[in-house]
Amino acid sequence: MQIIKIYPKGFGSNAYLITKDGQNAIVIDPSTPRVFDEVTKRGLTAQFVLLTHFHFDHTAGVEIFQTNGAKVVCMQEAKAHIGTKADCSWAFGAPPAEYSVDDTFLDNESKTLCGIKVTAWHTPGHTEG
Repeated sequence: MQIIKIYPKGFGSNAYLITKDGQNAIVIDPSTPRVFDEVTKRGLTAQFVLLTHFHFDHTAGVEIFQTNGAKVVCMQEAKAHIGTKADCSWAFGAPPAEYSVDDTFLDNESKTLCGIKVTAWHTPGHTEG
């Protein structure tokens, strides 16, 4: 398994790519559309986008991944906040999110994505979800 950290340029969070087979990837928190270019440059295909939470500085790159076939997954508690003012984009003059959620995790639920077992833990505080 390989984990690749992508540093933001400008405002945004770190993003992570995880691949087991060197072809298919899970992308965590694509903070800008530039993350898609990094995935492509490495010869990977993003199958899933995992969101740690719904703030715009973690999700501004989600749309291009979903447009190209990646499934978007987040905690069940976060789903209701996607695309609302809770994403805080308005406070920074950023455009609102333009994506939907394809699947959700419940607390302590595991799923196998790209051949990798992923377990999610609900850790509210910074956001509700």
